[in-house]
Amino acid sequence: MFSKRFYIINRDTVCLFSEYDKQGNENTRVIEGKEFILVGKPVKDVLEESFNYYARNFAGAIVGARSILGGKYFLPVELNVQQGVILAPFHTQNSKKKIWVVTPKIIRPEVISNKETILHLTYGHSISILLTSEQIEKRRGRAAQLQTTLQERNPIEKSRTILFEPGSGFTIVEEKGEYNFLLRKKGKEEEE
Repeated sequence: MFSKRFYIINRDTVCLFSEYDKQGNENTRVIEGKEFILVGKPVKDVLEESFNYYARNFAGAIVGARSILGGKYFLPVELNVQQGVILAPFHTQNSKKKIWVVTPKIIRPEVISNKETILHLTYGHSISILLTSEQIEKRRGRAAQLQTTLQERNPIEKSRTILFEPGSGFTIVEEKGEYNFLLRKKGKEEEE
């Protein structure tokens, strides 16, 4: 387990949740890949700093989600739709413990009781959530709707990266009016 004072949410982040020390100060426990990281600040601060790092605004992401999904509470937010970083809150309104999960990292929920569900996450993690299965499915569905809408609105530009060894005699040529590339070497043509 690592301890940090600063953390940026990234494509390997699985979830963040509140953890209180003996003095009652809120810290953030982050699951990133197979690692557990303790960040010495509240979850909301980690969220805001991560959004700021990517030149975004956490409050603006909530407003954007509200404009797409409607509603006011427990809205998912998009940090980076291309990397699949859509975060949704999985805590109750009056809970001191805040839980934010990167929704594409949820493998499946498992119902334990009327008010408790275990979320099975990537990298073999699981976390107990005090929500009904209906509440969890609603939050997952809204996160999926947000992600789909944003992917449609911001299509990824398709590009092609071609790697070749300089000095190998190959030349990359884009024929006029086409998007097919040809590799030419000493008079031979091979379509790539």
